[in-house]
Amino acid sequence: MSGIGAGQDSFYEYLLKSGILFNDSEMIRMFNESLVSIRQRLCKTFDDMNCICSEANQHPIYWNTNMFTGDLVNSWVDSLQSAWPGILALAGELRDAKCQHQLHLTIWRQFGLPPERFNLLLNMSELAFYPLRPEFAESTYHLYRATKDPLYHRIGAMIVNNLDRYARAKCGFATIHSVEDMSHEDRMESFFLSETLKYLYLLFDESHPLNVYEEDYLFTTQAHILPITRLRELANTLPNSPFKTVQFPNQTLLVCS
Repeated sequence: MSGIGAGQDSFYEYLLKSGILFNDSEMIRMFNESLVSIRQRLCKTFDDMNCICSEANQHPIYWNTNMFTGDLVNSWVDSLQSAWPGILALAGELRDAKCQHQLHLTIWRQFGLPPERFNLLLNMSELAFYPLRPEFAESTYHLYRATKDPLYHRIGAMIVNNLDRYARAKCGFATIHSVEDMSHEDRMESFFLSETLKYLYLLFDESHPLNVYEEDYLFTTQAHILPITRLRELANTLPNSPFKTVQFPNQTLLVCS
C-alpha cells in the first residue's frame, strides 16, 4: 500500500530533513521527485479535481493506493498523516500544508480528540483509540513558525484544552481507548512527553532558543533536537563522510507504478 501515513511518513520526512541537515542535493532531489509522484498518484479531491484546494473549498485527500496499480485501497486517513502538513511547511509548500492541516483540524473538531483512523467516505472512525499522538501538534507548531498566523495559536490552545478535558488522569494523561466515549486506558505513551508536550510548549514560547535560532535546528521524527551547523562541522572533519548519498543516475523514485 502506498500512502503518507503509518509505516511511510518518516521516510519522506527524513528525505527532506537529511537533505537540509547535510546540505545533500541528492536527498532533496529524491524528496522533490517523491512529492511529484505523491501528488500525481495519491492526491485527489472528492470530485477528482487536481491536488489543490478547490473553489468549492474541498480539501485534497492523499488516499491510500495499491503501489502496483494505483487503485484505491481504502478510504481512511490515519492520525500519523497529520504530520504531513508540517513536512510540507518545512518544504515551503504552504498552500498545500494549510489545506492538509485544515482537513485534520476538521476531524479534531468532530470528536474532540482524533481517532487513529477516520473513514472519509463514511464520515466515521474506524479505529477509535487515541494514544496522545504528537503529529497534529507538530504540524500546528511548524505552520505557526512558517506563517506567524495567530490561527495556529488558537488551534494549539484547542489541543491543550481538549487534552486537559478528555485525557487528564490522576497521575498524568491517559491514552484514550475510544474517542466515541472518551474512555481511558491505564497507560501514557512516552512520546506524549517527548513530542506532544514539547511542540505545544514551543508553540507558545517565542523566546525559546529553539525558536530564536530556528534556522540552525531540526527535529527528528521523534522530536530530538539536531544542531545543523555543529553536525555539518563534525561531518566535515571526517576523511570519508558517511552522510554523502550514493549517486544513482537515471533512476526515478516512484510511489507506485
